[in-house]
Amino acid sequence: MIGIRYRLPLKVALALTLAIVSALWLGWEKPYWAAFSVVVMAVTESTGHSLKKGRQRIIGTLFGVLAAFVFIGLFAQQPVELIACYSLFSAVCVYQQTNVRNGYAWSIGMMVATIVMVMGGLSGEQTFTIAVLRIQETLLGVLCFSLVFSLLWPVSSRTLLLETLRSYYQQQATIVGQILSDLEETSSLQRDYSLGNSIKRLSRLQDLIQAAMADSYELSSNSLRWQQLLKQQNQWILLCGHLYEATRLLNAPLSAKQKNAVSGVLQHLQQRAQSASELLSHLLEQASWEESAYWLDKRVNPVAQSIDLPHDGEQENQSHGALGALAKILSQMDEQHQQMQATLFAALGLESCCTSDNLSDLAVSVPTTQPDLTVSVPVRKVPVPTRVCHWVALDPERVIHVLKFLLMLWITIALWLYVPMPGGPMIVLFGGAFGAVILSMPFASTRSLLFYMLGWAGVVLLQYVFVLPHLNEVWQLAGFYFINSFVIWFVFYQPQQIFHRLLGTMNLVLMTNSAMKLTPSYDIQYSLQILLLFSVGMLVIFFINHGVFSANPERVFLRQLSHFRRSLQANLDGLLSRHKRLHIGIVSPVPVAHIASAEAAISMIDWSMYPELEKGEAEQLIARAYSLCLHYRAFSDSYAQWQSCSFHSGIDSLVQSSIEEMIRLLNKSMICEDNWQHAVALRHLQLRLKLYRYGLDHHSPLQITFSQQQADLSYQLLVSMQILLESLQQLQQETSGKQFYALRLSPYAI
Repeated sequence: MIGIRYRLPLKVALALTLAIVSALWLGWEKPYWAAFSVVVMAVTESTGHSLKKGRQRIIGTLFGVLAAFVFIGLFAQQPVELIACYSLFSAVCVYQQTNVRNGYAWSIGMMVATIVMVMGGLSGEQTFTIAVLRIQETLLGVLCFSLVFSLLWPVSSRTLLLETLRSYYQQQATIVGQILSDLEETSSLQRDYSLGNSIKRLSRLQDLIQAAMADSYELSSNSLRWQQLLKQQNQWILLCGHLYEATRLLNAPLSAKQKNAVSGVLQHLQQRAQSASELLSHLLEQASWEESAYWLDKRVNPVAQSIDLPHDGEQENQSHGALGALAKILSQMDEQHQQMQATLFAALGLESCCTSDNLSDLAVSVPTTQPDLTVSVPVRKVPVPTRVCHWVALDPERVIHVLKFLLMLWITIALWLYVPMPGGPMIVLFGGAFGAVILSMPFASTRSLLFYMLGWAGVVLLQYVFVLPHLNEVWQLAGFYFINSFVIWFVFYQPQQIFHRLLGTMNLVLMTNSAMKLTPSYDIQYSLQILLLFSVGMLVIFFINHGVFSANPERVFLRQLSHFRRSLQANLDGLLSRHKRLHIGIVSPVPVAHIASAEAAISMIDWSMYPELEKGEAEQLIARAYSLCLHYRAFSDSYAQWQSCSFHSGIDSLVQSSIEEMIRLLNKSMICEDNWQHAVALRHLQLRLKLYRYGLDHHSPLQITFSQQQADLSYQLLVSMQILLESLQQLQQETSGKQFYALRLSPYAI
């Protein structure tokens, strides 16, 4: 039995060798292109991700070849127009290369167009030959990889998806257990419960579901169910935010009857989460679908019920609609949780009773305490939060990448045209196209990549001089590549050593590509020339990447927080009722994405260089930012519902003026040496809201124009805004006593 550590190196070595030998057998000139396809597919997370990347590589290759044909056909004799159109095309590709769905296809399209144009020498016949050869080699590499990785120890990405879902439901069951424990001890809900951090896991689940559909028939056949599950997860996020608002309305502990009712709903959530977690564990144990369905029938999955929390005589001091709001949100969460569980079981093919493709549009039959009666409870459709409308909404970080890439490209083109160096056109590939690849890898160290490249080149060139010239047969050449690639992937097997695996294997096939020709030749000058051009290109990449909007993790951390602030400001601006003028905006409408990027930067910062700061302080800041995103979404949803159900011009004027004040407050960064102005403005806003709420809490002239229901809904809206302000104040407090501005002094060294 071959050990697990040996399996991946063996599969990579076999697929790479098969691609090279097959290309030689077919009489193709550049087998290393097929080998490159195998390498880039092998460094992915799972088989599903690999197949998805292979499909996008083929699409990107065809797209790049078509673009090269168009540019050469139209502007072969017009260099200025050619460079301008190619720069615009490359800028669009670089902007799209970080797209989660099809970014790799855009990246390959740009790279293939560059290769075809440079290696084709802008000649129609030679360009066509290079393009056809590139398509052939890419298809061969994808085919060899798919064949080997499908037959030898296939690892389905379905397993990774199920493991992620299982950990999610396990964590959810644990958190609900904590809520039950707090409720039993204090008769109240006091914490800001995350219920599994759904807002952070949503993008991760989306990526895994897309990958799993590529190599799992069971999942791809239920693709509509999985998409429905993602939508329900999005709605679940809003309900979690509203739960926190409902708990803030309570001014007194719950009575025994009320506590029992709330505990019943929470126990439903816990039982369903435990049931889903155990089912996923059962499936991960390679149980058959029939056994899993039989196991599921034996489980108790509670049915959602609407609850009522009536006032007791001792609880007259509860704030407006507190118990009603808590009962409403718990009933909705119970109902939504049941639908999420039903959708999950149906997506796994284990729930035959779920046959509708639109579960969220159906009424759920909820049994009451009487067994012969049912009550039809329509599912509430949670409206999407209002966002800013622009003609063009551009992600600022991706725009920065485009600017840096264009500078790299134009500098390398200038070096090609004005500096007489051998193999000049290749500098465009190494400085421009490879620069785009580095920009797609966050926090990649250019200096480390150059050292890795030079180190692996030295190892390969020693074999190129002393070993390869003595190999006369194809099987000997195949053994050379098999042994080397196996050793690289076996020795550098840890996740953090991915660059060693990638650069080591690519150097192996790039530096020795002359030995793969139909008529082998051994000339070390060509390999040394490649190293020279690569080193010059890496220097250009380094100075641009770290000199213009620095890619150092410290700068990325601060820059992403700035993007988050502007994104939140733009979303708040979208809530204003004034006439919105369409305009171009370089701001992302999704603030959570910037927080996730800032969180990734934290782990890459060398905190020992900043004795006045600690990593835990930055992590606490990120946690506050996630909570702020959740509370903003809950407030925008509450505001939209209030406007449609219980609008009042006086309260709306208060809300609008408060939003405008927050927008003005966010014009200035909180990360500065003196941010006391933020604290003063936030305290002023909170005081004004408290005074307004005080008028609703007591019998005052403010209540003359309100019915009881209007007063309750208006009070809940003000509490939602109060929570948003408190969350913003907590974020301000996390930055006020910390010297995060010291990260701007990050070192710059080659």
